[in-house]
Amino acid sequence: MGDVTEQALSSNECLQVQAVTDPNDCQLWTVIHSCPQDPIPCNESARRIGAGSTGTGTDMDFAAARDTMIESQVRTNDVSDLALQGAMRVVERETFVVAEKRAFAYAEVTSPTPSGRWLWKPRDFSKLAQAANALAGERVLVIAGAGGYSAAVFAALGCTVTVLDEVAVTIPGVTSVVGGLDAPPAGPFDIVFVDGGVETFPDSWTHVLAEQGRLCVVLLKGPMGTANIFTKSGSSVAGRVVFDATVPQLPGFRVAPAFAF
Repeated sequence: MGDVTEQALSSNECLQVQAVTDPNDCQLWTVIHSCPQDPIPCNESARRIGAGSTGTGTDMDFAAARDTMIESQVRTNDVSDLALQGAMRVVERETFVVAEKRAFAYAEVTSPTPSGRWLWKPRDFSKLAQAANALAGERVLVIAGAGGYSAAVFAALGCTVTVLDEVAVTIPGVTSVVGGLDAPPAGPFDIVFVDGGVETFPDSWTHVLAEQGRLCVVLLKGPMGTANIFTKSGSSVAGRVVFDATVPQLPGFRVAPAFAF
């Protein structure tokens, strides 16, 4: 069997898988995407992803993988913002993950980064980024953004982007602020995007919002979570749940255990 193949499911539907070689020389078959009525013919899509690839990340067609990610993980999850899709098509997601995991950069999985932070699944990131409604020229603060990908996408949208994390980041066009995650720079910011899940968050994250600014955050309760948008209006902040999501948890933002007597 070749490294990329198709399994016919129906006359207009196929399932693509890719062989990835692990350190013990075993082949692990991972689903790239199922493509009912794929706008790219299935045999062409398989060829572009990298027939003959070893899955090590050194000979994959990452540009084709980005296109496939948009078609099979982003658009299919109701992310219709063309500007956001365009930004995600040009930001090279594979450059933000650890080298040994680059073959999985476009799979629907969370991926570790050299900073110790994680890249979200494309579905979760794109849906929350769309809900943020970021416009070119807006000021965006990415909290815990040392992974780099989220900040790079907002920068590609034309936003003025600042990353707050405990380690510095180097991303073209992005300002890096090193400090505690609960002590953001003064701002004001039109968007505060939290690059990880939390059980609770400090008031400082909403204090730095501009009027009509949006805090975008995944609130976790046990293993499950919800993506939320909190909008500032005057002295008040109102929140709404936009979808269910489970993303890697940030340490230090847990709800204190309550004792019942």
